[in-house]
Amino acid sequence: MWQILSEKDKKKYAILDALYRKYDPVTIQKLSELSDLSQRSVLNYLEELKRDLLTLHGEILSSNEGIRLRIPNHIGMDHFQR
Repeated sequence: MWQILSEKDKKKYAILDALYRKYDPVTIQKLSELSDLSQRSVLNYLEELKRDLLTLHGEILSSNEGIRLRIPNHIGMDHFQR
């Protein structure tokens, strides 16, 4: 399945997965390292993910501590893998 995904979708998934697995906020720098993207690209993808999550009633929260993902409890990473 991963072969049919675009590189862009793979990178967005890597960011989403990193946020999903962390309870504490994650810095842009750490997301950059985890996804093998520049910090600027991470910021651009985060903006896209914010729009994508609106339909699921989820959100990406930013603070001085870092970035956090908030999605409804009934949605897991399997939703995004489909």
